[in-house]
Amino acid sequence: MVAERATATCRWIAQRLSIVGIPIRGDKVKDVPATWSDPQASQYKGMMVMPDPSFTAIQLVVVGMLSRALGWDYYKALRAERHHVTSWCHSARSAL
Repeated sequence: MVAERATATCRWIAQRLSIVGIPIRGDKVKDVPATWSDPQASQYKGMMVMPDPSFTAIQLVVVGMLSRALGWDYYKALRAERHHVTSWCHSARSAL
């Protein structure tokens, strides 16, 4: 199908775009984080749940992206604020 649409001046390539965000429960969090750095603040202590990056590939990408942009100390700060890491996605949903 793609080959049928290619011409001498036009080529098609496949791309994938992953969008990552922070889902927020408005009934639990009134002061919503505005940046990726905000969850390090003590006001969010114990309020964040994330899947285990050794279990889910997209979370591994997120860890790589954020540690590259914010440094490994970012994850040390999240750990210090007692954020919960769960090995199963459904466990993350139920923890929220």
